[in-house]
Amino acid sequence: MQTDRNVFKHIHSSTKSWDQKKEKENRRLLLKRKSLAPSSSSQQVSESQASYSVDPGPEKLSNLQGQVNDVKGIMSQNIEKVLERGEKLDDLIIKTDDLQASADTFQKTSTKIARKMWWKNTKMIVIIVVIVVVIITLIILIATGVIPT
Repeated sequence: MQTDRNVFKHIHSSTKSWDQKKEKENRRLLLKRKSLAPSSSSQQVSESQASYSVDPGPEKLSNLQGQVNDVKGIMSQNIEKVLERGEKLDDLIIKTDDLQASADTFQKTSTKIARKMWWKNTKMIVIIVVIVVVIITLIILIATGVIPT
């Protein structure tokens, strides 16, 4: 999460540095235009001004600045969404770990209970078999006359 914030700061500072570079370039072009000395004829001056003229007009410049600001806003929103997504993923990982621990506990408990029930059923079957064998032995002994009635 900390790295996401660092990326956001880096993008934000990169945008500022890009704006500063553009501003320096515009100043350099203006100084270059001003440093051109007037030539012998006004036609040469107008030609040199026309060749170095990069002034797109205040309306176009403000329009571009508005678009840049819109892109900055969208990028900021996207970075915030990515940070939120990272937080949600962290929460999901924690919940998954808890669910895995619960599943392990459930499996161990259910295995213990299944073994316990199997032994209980086995004991009941053994007891019933012993009782049936005793009853059959008594019936045989009474029928053969070993045990007088």
